[in-house]
Amino acid sequence: MNKAITITATEFKARCLKIMDDLEARRIDSVTVTKRGKPSVLVTAPKDLAWKPLHGAHSGKIWIAPDVDLTGPVVPLEDWGLEEPNIP
Repeated sequence: MNKAITITATEFKARCLKIMDDLEARRIDSVTVTKRGKPSVLVTAPKDLAWKPLHGAHSGKIWIAPDVDLTGPVVPLEDWGLEEPNIP
């Protein structure tokens, strides 16, 4: 389908939510919004509507060496000139 429509800015303001629904459902491909008879904006739906969650995005892609302690400090306390943490 290659259905494109052209509407005025006033029409767009009045029908914006319906137009967004039509774009999402792929009933229309694009909307050209005009101001004073001249094209001002082209509105389209994203190419891929299947949003992927960020949680687990790198699952299976990152390897952590077995000798790395992820719970310990990154820099040893001695490098900061501290013998033990100063926790009140």
